[in-house]
Amino acid sequence: MSFDFSRAELGPALPLEYLERLCLQNELFADTVRFVGVGGTRESPRLMTRQNHIRGEIADLCTIRSLMQSLGFSELPPRFSLGYTDSLAFACRNAAVFDLRPANVVLTPEGLAVPIDAIACPLDAEARSILGLDD
Repeated sequence: MSFDFSRAELGPALPLEYLERLCLQNELFADTVRFVGVGGTRESPRLMTRQNHIRGEIADLCTIRSLMQSLGFSELPPRFSLGYTDSLAFACRNAAVFDLRPANVVLTPEGLAVPIDAIACPLDAEARSILGLDD
C-alpha cells in the first residue's frame, strides 16, 4: 500500500508487508488468519494462509459502516476507495482498512459482521496526513 501523489494505491506487497497486513487484520477484527507455508513454484512462489470458513450472508453497506464506526473508524471519501466500485475505505489513528464491500463481509446468523478479505494497513504520519487524519 502506498500513498504517493496524495492518494491510496494498492500495489504488489512484499511477503513481509503481506504478513503484517494479515496480523493487523487479525488484531482489528479478532480474526484467525494464519500463515501455513510457501507454495507455488520456484519461479512463482506463493504465501499460503488459512482462514476459518464463516457461515452467513453478504452484509450490506449500512452494516459495514456500522461495524467500522463501532470499532472507532471513520469512513474515508470515495477517492480513497480501492478495489471494486462498491468498496468502502475507513481509517482511524493508526490503521486504514480498504476494499470493504458486501462480498468481503459476512453477516453471521448471530448478527456479527465479519470482514473476510479486507486490506488492512498501518498508517504512518505521512499517510495520516494524506488521509486527512492529522492530530
